[in-house]
Amino acid sequence: MSDRPAPVVIHGPAWARGKLALAIAGLAAIVIGWGLYAWGGARAGHDALTAARSELALRTTILQRDLEIRRLERQVAEFEVLKSGLARERQEVARNIGELQAEVARQKQQLEFYRGIVVQGTERVDVAIRDLRIVRMSTRDTYGIRISLQQPGRPQGMVSGAARVVIDGTRAGRAETLKVPETAYNFRYFAALQPEVTLPGGFVPQRLTVELHAPGRTEPVVTQSMVWTVDGGRVDGG
Repeated sequence: MSDRPAPVVIHGPAWARGKLALAIAGLAAIVIGWGLYAWGGARAGHDALTAARSELALRTTILQRDLEIRRLERQVAEFEVLKSGLARERQEVARNIGELQAEVARQKQQLEFYRGIVVQGTERVDVAIRDLRIVRMSTRDTYGIRISLQQPGRPQGMVSGAARVVIDGTRAGRAETLKVPETAYNFRYFAALQPEVTLPGGFVPQRLTVELHAPGRTEPVVTQSMVWTVDGGRVDGG
């Protein structure tokens, strides 16, 4: 037999063992709760940092877009100014062209007048167009053709004949010619004719031609043409 004494086991009451188990469970819960809290805080901090970075990137993108929009708006404004300037330049060029055409037409009229002074072949031309103008009448689309006639050189007596007016233009994209009823003349020294014409709808006049015909002659004794240019203002009547 062994001489060692048998261990002594002391059994505490049951209620003490229950309190110990509860204490251990509570401590474990506290540790787990603290761990979850710390993990949640770290996760929340990470999410907040990610959100802040995303917000900054979005703000930067929006700022870049705003700057691009402002740049494009400035370009549009510059284009509008340039477009307006080009339109004014086109108007100015068109006005200058019209003035030059009118001046050339007047010079051609003077040339025809002086040509009428000279003898063509063996036959003298006894009438010339001194001035030719187009005026707008009070009636819509109605125009007066002012034809100033003169006897060149030394008049030998009365001169008679007829003036025929022809207007070349377009309508519906096609060339068209209007013939105005002829106007008779019989004068000495000077005469002023003003036949009127009402343009049909859609007709765009481009050139005016006046022919002076003498009795017994098949060909016109004088022909004068000009670009269709209307004098400013309006004439009553018509």
